Amino acid sequence: MGGRGSVLTGDDRALLEPAADARTRWIGEQVIAGITALSAFAAVFLVASTFSFSVLQRRRELGLLHAIGATPKQLRRMMLGEAVLVGAAASACGVLLGALAAPLLGSLLVDAGFEPPSFEIRYGALPLAAAFTVGLLVALAGVWAASRRGAK
Repeated sequence: MGGRGSVLTGDDRALLEPAADARTRWIGEQVIAGITALSAFAAVFLVASTFSFSVLQRRRELGLLHAIGATPKQLRRMMLGEAVLVGAAASACGVLLGALAAPLLGSLLVDAGFEPPSFEIRYGALPLAAAFTVGLLVALAGVWAASRRGAK
């Protein structure tokens, strides 16, 4: 081209994207953000209610531990430790299943019109690590209230 053209790379490639594709991509981002918020909300309450039920069933065990000298802080730490172990295992499974299901979900988004046909799934360490961390934090948030009540 004799120096008359330029090559766009990375995020600059979006400058050449048709306006209809940009709008479709924006709608897809909104749908994914809504699903993410709803999932996190449901997960916290599901974990909290499940752990509350577990604490209720283990009330005698926790009472015996308290009777032989365990402090409320130690009981809370024990329950939070259990949540870390279970949450880490569940988060690892969730990240693996999410990575495996991503191509299918990506094609569903394209078929539904929420993403343009040029949409492609790209994997990166940061989103996978963030998903694992968020899963673990959701487990801890759900357990926190139940562990306070159970330690009393």
